[in-house]
Amino acid sequence: MDYLCVPNLEDFQHYKNRTPPWIKLHNSILEDYEYTCLPDASKFHLVAIWLLASRTNNKIPADPRWIANKISATGKVDIKILIKHGFLKKVEENQQLPDTEQDASNALAARKQNAIERRGEESRVEREESRGTEQQVATVLALPLNDKSQYPIQQKDLENWSQLYPAVDVLQELRKMCGWLDSNPRRRKTKRGIGNFITTWLAKEQDRGGTRAPTLGTNTGLGVLKEMAR
Repeated sequence: MDYLCVPNLEDFQHYKNRTPPWIKLHNSILEDYEYTCLPDASKFHLVAIWLLASRTNNKIPADPRWIANKISATGKVDIKILIKHGFLKKVEENQQLPDTEQDASNALAARKQNAIERRGEESRVEREESRGTEQQVATVLALPLNDKSQYPIQQKDLENWSQLYPAVDVLQELRKMCGWLDSNPRRRKTKRGIGNFITTWLAKEQDRGGTRAPTLGTNTGLGVLKEMAR
């Protein structure tokens, strides 16, 4: 008697048991071109045959009537079309069947290794993104608000304002704002209003011609740290 087997049954098989109570059915099958070419009846027959293969150690008698009886099909099971599209493979009686258990073990080991490598790569990317975020949100100084909290000025804010107001020494003007707000606690701004306060101040300074021309490296990177150290 000839038999049928399911190629790559390990993709559906439960690794710890050669006759598992369930199989894995991947939703990617819906995107498989060969699967979409099957008639609707054959699609449902195929899923049932996968279940049958898990019960028979992937050795299914090539008898359509026997298969139909085992999967409770009310219509004819078209084995030929399933073989044609690569979902079933005919195996002669004396031909050695694929070692599903070994294949599954190898597949599992490969997937575990891939998962480890993928997690390592994700961790590396996360660390790099975290470092980039920390650099991006580095606080240069803080302005006092009317509720006694502090409004942090970040490095990226300093760089943006330096581009918008090129004639202004933005860092020095922010220091002036901080001093003015310290001296005028009743005129401190809210968290919603502090942004408008800053840009209005800088715009006026820009219109006056600026405080001084910015020197190379003053308003970005190491130049900011040097300015803060003065």
